[in-house]
Amino acid sequence: MKYDLASMVKASGTRRSTIPLRPIAPTATQAGDLYAAAYKPIISALQRAADRLTELYGRSLPITDGFRDAASDDFAAFFNDLSEELQRILLEITPDLRDWALRVERYHREKWRASVLTATELDLAMILLGSGTPVSVQESIDWNVSLIRNVSDEARGRMSSQVFAAYRRRAPAAELAKDLRGSVKMSRRRSLNIAADQTQKLSASLDQERQTDAGIEEYTWRHSRKLHPRAFHVEREGKEFRWDSPPPDGPPGSLPFCGCKGQARLRLE
Repeated sequence: MKYDLASMVKASGTRRSTIPLRPIAPTATQAGDLYAAAYKPIISALQRAADRLTELYGRSLPITDGFRDAASDDFAAFFNDLSEELQRILLEITPDLRDWALRVERYHREKWRASVLTATELDLAMILLGSGTPVSVQESIDWNVSLIRNVSDEARGRMSSQVFAAYRRRAPAAELAKDLRGSVKMSRRRSLNIAADQTQKLSASLDQERQTDAGIEEYTWRHSRKLHPRAFHVEREGKEFRWDSPPPDGPPGSLPFCGCKGQARLRLE
């Protein structure tokens, strides 16, 4: 729902010309919740698959050259079943992913309401309740489904390559087990990073949507204060930008692992 926050504030009789609103930062808990709800079930399935693969591989090693095709067929069937299992898990976790996104939206909505109330003494509770679910929520759900599928497909392909490479060189089962554990750890690290990044991105998208819905077109760039921020983002600290005319790399939060925020500037002139 579109509304003109500047006109509402001016009608209250304020004499200020510009009112900055407090930025809204996502929490580490939200990132952890995303990982637990949407990514961890895939990682757990991959770990189980690694254990089963090691067992299957150990049974296949004694097969003579004349029976290698049979072993190859067993592995192909295994990875086909794994693909179906991962797809089933993806369908099962989608409702949990939606619940997560809606919780982040509610958190952001309340923080936005509190920020406006503190700065202007206007309570937007009814307006925000009547605005419906922001577009950013469904976009985040769709994008995370795509990312989860990518993580699972990449891991399954990597594990398949490890198994067949080990079989060709007749590597011990313990060596394959180590490789497979490393593959699962790699997928877990990537998933944790993605969960943190996607939490930041949903928050940044909600920033833009909330502000433009309120008729706020300008924001102040606030860099993330991370340990290793992008130098050109630090240079933007305190500078003003417009949502409809972003920098070449996009508004705050667009680049991977960008934690910058767009602080709303309510102009009453």
